Amino acid sequence: MLYSRTGDRVLLLATSVFPEFRGKGVAARLLGGVLDSLRKDNMTATVSCPFAAAYIRAHPEYADIVDARFPGNPHGHHH
Repeated sequence: MLYSRTGDRVLLLATSVFPEFRGKGVAARLLGGVLDSLRKDNMTATVSCPFAAAYIRAHPEYADIVDARFPGNPHGHHH
């Protein structure tokens, strides 16, 4: 997971796993753990990672972690 931290906000830049682990839920478990940790530490996230954006859309219980002031690109984007 590539991220940048500023104060109590984390910018989620990219989520990546090695090809042999793709499609096995590894990235989803990683991201779920990161979001749980952010919640526990009372931090928020700005999302620019398309995978993270899709994950949060699919798991609305994490929507409160997205920083309302700086949500990033909550719809994700593809290059």
